[in-house]
Amino acid sequence: MITLQLESLDDFFAQVEARIKGVRHFRSGKIDDYGNVVGVHEYEAGSVPFEHQDHFYDEDDRVVRLDRYEREFSKPTRRFYFYEGNNPKVLESVWFDRYGKIDNIHRYLYDGRTGLMIERAEYSRDGGLHYRILSTYDDPNLPQPQLIEEKWLDRLGNLIKRYEYERNSSGDLVVERSFGKADVLIGTYRFRYHADGALSDKEWLAADDDELRSAFRYKYDGEGRLAETILEDAGGKIECRQLLTHDEIGNVVEERWLDAAGQVVKQLRF
Repeated sequence: MITLQLESLDDFFAQVEARIKGVRHFRSGKIDDYGNVVGVHEYEAGSVPFEHQDHFYDEDDRVVRLDRYEREFSKPTRRFYFYEGNNPKVLESVWFDRYGKIDNIHRYLYDGRTGLMIERAEYSRDGGLHYRILSTYDDPNLPQPQLIEEKWLDRLGNLIKRYEYERNSSGDLVVERSFGKADVLIGTYRFRYHADGALSDKEWLAADDDELRSAFRYKYDGEGRLAETILEDAGGKIECRQLLTHDEIGNVVEERWLDAAGQVVKQLRF
């Protein structure tokens, strides 16, 4: 592992900082199926809310450091990304908690022909394997192969859980089936989206009869920001709601949780 080859964390930080050539700000980020660290919804300088991600780039335009800010905490968590030569695919990432200690380490493997990520694994700070995730795609020869299955295995190779995925023509996830240790279906999530691509509904279907058991409904404000999350039971009765209030640049300044009767049971201000 790259991490274990370094003599100290000071060497580790110095090595990464020396490679940073620029920074951009995003609402969120992810590693795609080809191992590229990509940002989602970029913010302009001067209009960055507190809850965001800072992506730091090297001279090859690869993310080498990512700071992740959450509204509940004053300090960010931090991730560092390592590559082989000039290859844009991330080979290893090291995740630090908000107190500057190594939380865990991730390694990534790719198919030599298609370049698709076929395995990612999490290790402890000392290099001990926690679990592996194996990825399967529908047809790797298509222009845009779709991820259709993920298997989570423990350090001995035993199944922890498994997910099956279905997507629409736009690539949005529409069905997620969840299986347990015995590879028995636990239940199914069904997703729906607004015309602009924002998630509108997330429904949980029971494994035994494929009937609706509960659902989350999502509403957004005029700027496309999440404003309300509603939890409903199988009959459509509201069980609870979460309301979010934003300031002019998108910071969440208030969270309220309401019970089935509409009474406030919890309130946070930021």
